[in-house]
Amino acid sequence: MEKRLFCFIGLALLATACFNQSKAQQKQEMIAVFDLSDLDESEIKQFETAWNEESKITEQELIEREWWFKSATLKKDGRKYTLIFSINENNPTIPKEVFHNISELVQITIPESVTTIGDSAFKGCDGLTSISIPNSVTAIGASAFDGCYGLTSISIPNSVTAIGASAFDGCDGLTSITIPNSVTTIGDSAFKGCDGLTSVTIPNSVTEIGSLAFPTNLSKIVVDIDNPIFDSRDNCNAIISKRDNILLLGCKNTIIPNSVTAIGASAFDGCDGLTSITIPNSVTTIGDSAFSNCDGLASITIPNSVTTIGAYAFSSCGGLTSITIPNSVTTIGDFAFHGCGGLTSITIPNSVTTIGACAFESCYGLTSITIPNSVTTIGDSAFYDCDGLTNITIPNSVTTIGLNAFFNCDRLTSIAIPNSVTEIGWGAFPDSARIIRY
Repeated sequence: MEKRLFCFIGLALLATACFNQSKAQQKQEMIAVFDLSDLDESEIKQFETAWNEESKITEQELIEREWWFKSATLKKDGRKYTLIFSINENNPTIPKEVFHNISELVQITIPESVTTIGDSAFKGCDGLTSISIPNSVTAIGASAFDGCYGLTSISIPNSVTAIGASAFDGCDGLTSITIPNSVTTIGDSAFKGCDGLTSVTIPNSVTEIGSLAFPTNLSKIVVDIDNPIFDSRDNCNAIISKRDNILLLGCKNTIIPNSVTAIGASAFDGCDGLTSITIPNSVTTIGDSAFSNCDGLASITIPNSVTTIGAYAFSSCGGLTSITIPNSVTTIGDFAFHGCGGLTSITIPNSVTTIGACAFESCYGLTSITIPNSVTTIGDSAFYDCDGLTNITIPNSVTTIGLNAFFNCDRLTSIAIPNSVTEIGWGAFPDSARIIRY
């Protein structure tokens, strides 16, 4: 039993002692039910003691602190304890973190006087299975229900305009969600980790969607045809920005339309169900973490329209065995292929001038790589821990080799470094390798 629960009950006592209202004076009530079945007798005793302690706080101090409730009553039924709060109509907000990480909370009834559910108000309350949000609520705070993985259903009323960052992050028990057409903003990671969801529909009211707002393992994504900011053109199963034609969120069934110019940051991040995808030649940029952690992706062809591969673009795609980088690409971003242990070989085209930091770090399966005469910079840890590499040729266009660039590539026995190289970072090569200057 966490001290958090006892402190919370003690707080309720303080308010009760000073604001002992009659039922006639009490307006809307919030009811919280705690199941203490898993607690031992000493822990339950602590609970009851916390409730029954005498309070020394004054009424004036409570007024100055603007508590969110005016009075609270405790009822006991076996090992189930019910707290009934009379909401303060002058402060109709459920405060941030008020029930944070209280696993014993199994049921909550929010009254219609409440307008805001504060940040992390119910975060980690994994005992909750369902909740009804009244139509007085306009905002659901950041991480309000984060980690409530016992939650199987929730009703968001038509009064809500903003769903905060990580509001339902990790609620993997949710199998469906309806976003009402009152919502204008969906924050970063709002429904991330809700792996039970299979589809999502974006209403026409939504004008702002944060990064990683939804899980990428969805089967279907639909945007209301009247939405002025986003669309899912050509039944593509994706969210696309109308203004700049950037694909913001995809899923395992996405077909990228040939009108898309860029694949946005984290668009497919963590999409395990994605096994293959065709990138059309309208795309010029693959954003940061665009395909990161797509373990099922075995191969991908990048069209010759792409000029930039962003940081972490294909990071930790463990199933990726081959990839073709076209000669239109000029930059391979930091960590772009980090942890792609299935890659055995890769050809870097002669259009590339920079290989970013950690770009191929921990690509254990890589046995050979060709660095073209266009590359001037090999970033820090670019090939760190690529212990399958047996030889490497550094062209005379290279001027800088970063820290740990080839460190732990223990099968490299000799490395020829051209005279063009003017800067070599600490630990750039394995200690056992013989260095030859030419």
